[in-house]
Amino acid sequence: MTTKQTADQLRLAAEIFETGHPFEYSTNIGVWIKAQSGLLVQKDPIQFIVAGHKIRPILATPPYPAELHNPDNLTAEQVGVGWRLLLKGESNGGLPPSHSGSRKCEGWEGFWNKKMDNGSNVRSTYRLPLTTPWPEPAKDEPAWIPWDGGECPLKDDEVEEWEVKVPLGPEDVTPFTRFRVKLETKADRFTLWVVPLSINQDGIVIAGRTNIQEHSWLSVNEHWEQNNSLETGKWNPDAWEACEK
Repeated sequence: MTTKQTADQLRLAAEIFETGHPFEYSTNIGVWIKAQSGLLVQKDPIQFIVAGHKIRPILATPPYPAELHNPDNLTAEQVGVGWRLLLKGESNGGLPPSHSGSRKCEGWEGFWNKKMDNGSNVRSTYRLPLTTPWPEPAKDEPAWIPWDGGECPLKDDEVEEWEVKVPLGPEDVTPFTRFRVKLETKADRFTLWVVPLSINQDGIVIAGRTNIQEHSWLSVNEHWEQNNSLETGKWNPDAWEACEK
């Protein structure tokens, strides 16, 4: 990066650090990864810049599945660091009084209009400070039954079993395991596959083009694929699988 680019990145990092805004970083092969699930589970944006990565903000989302109210299809840069969009349900029918001017709700008109703060137009995009709490998620029916152990409160024929996919762990990787980044097309693939330098409780350590990188198990689950065909004694280039179990 040039001196100006580095300065711009550091100013962005300071804003992100101050507000706690979510962000992602670029890897050496041009893939963007959400910071909290990637390199060393590191949340300090400045450390990514020191390590030679670029960073950029992403749209803030609640800690539960929900759709943002973004009819103008604004980017994270347009929404701004330290701000969040409203959810679909927050804007329909107007905002509650607590979301009005006292909460600095602003409307998008090609710029952020501080006077357009009632949130009543469902065709407009609104933003709130990131410090504004997310609304309580809607509860699905039937409700979950609390169980703190002991005898199960349900009868055997009322219990439904299912499998849940979870990220890999250090016990799931062998010296024969190869990894590659998930990309849309083969033409986008800069590196065919990599061999981990080491495995630990936090994730895998690999050699990048200019530095050593550690990716958490969550990052591996979200952004990588695995191939264990060498365990059979023969390499199979089509045996790529999701990094889950």
